[in-house]
Amino acid sequence: MIGKRGLALLLSLLVLASVAYAAQNASGAAASSTAQQPIDPWLVAIIVLVIAAIIYLWYKRTRPEEEKMGYYSGIDEANRVIIGYKHPCRYCGKLIPPNSNVCPFCAKDNPLGPLRCPRCMNPIDKEWKKCSGCGQVLSVQCPFCGKKTFFADYCEKCGARLVVKCQSCLKEQPPLGDNCIKCGKPLPTKQPNKKA
Repeated sequence: MIGKRGLALLLSLLVLASVAYAAQNASGAAASSTAQQPIDPWLVAIIVLVIAAIIYLWYKRTRPEEEKMGYYSGIDEANRVIIGYKHPCRYCGKLIPPNSNVCPFCAKDNPLGPLRCPRCMNPIDKEWKKCSGCGQVLSVQCPFCGKKTFFADYCEKCGARLVVKCQSCLKEQPPLGDNCIKCGKPLPTKQPNKKA
């Protein structure tokens, strides 16, 4: 789709080409009597049009994405992960690399980024009662200490990872229900005392 600038450029080039054509027709008789043949204005117009199109496409491709949309907010720049800068772990607060899946200091999983719903993986917040994506209740009984806690990666009371292990297929999974999500067999109600 051609923008306003491209349309204005195209119209000005068409006007230029038509003026050159009219000038050639008006001076056609005088030009034919001279020894030197004049340059065809249509050829000049086509060359100018091709050059203008190349400049326009180059300009369109090199503009920032925000300028293409017509505004610049700066929010994307603020949220962009800068390679080389370390970020604080959500659990221990120590600075870790930006691509860490496990904190090298406290050894906890998912140390960066938003908390996510264990069922649908939508971002969640600690103040929420239910997930906005799937409606999962975000309060769960810890399978290790038995106390109510926020349904994130770890129990807020005992610090254990909120996963249960199926005795039949050995699949580790969040305690979403009474049956295993892989084999369908009943899950144990109490897990052995193991943290992280």
